[in-house]
Amino acid sequence: MYQKMVHKVGLYASMQFKNGSDTTICLLEEKLVKPEVPVLEEEHTAHEKRVWEYRMNDLLKTEKQLEGNLRNLFIVLMSTWSFVQRMYYKFKW
Repeated sequence: MYQKMVHKVGLYASMQFKNGSDTTICLLEEKLVKPEVPVLEEEHTAHEKRVWEYRMNDLLKTEKQLEGNLRNLFIVLMSTWSFVQRMYYKFKW
């Protein structure tokens, strides 16, 4: 049942969020999975340095987006849980 729920939440995240597939990977791994950091060699050309800077900027944006997606997903899940709990107590009494 847990795996089904994780897959459903992962599907929701992949459809609703930018870079949602990264969010899905984090849900399946049950931890924050950050992308690999590009390595700049000791002896590099100017072009390699520009490519590395571009990839680092992209990495920073992706990490920020991933953390925001996880935060937003948490808010969505908690708001849904609260609604379910309120409905449960409303009908119980």
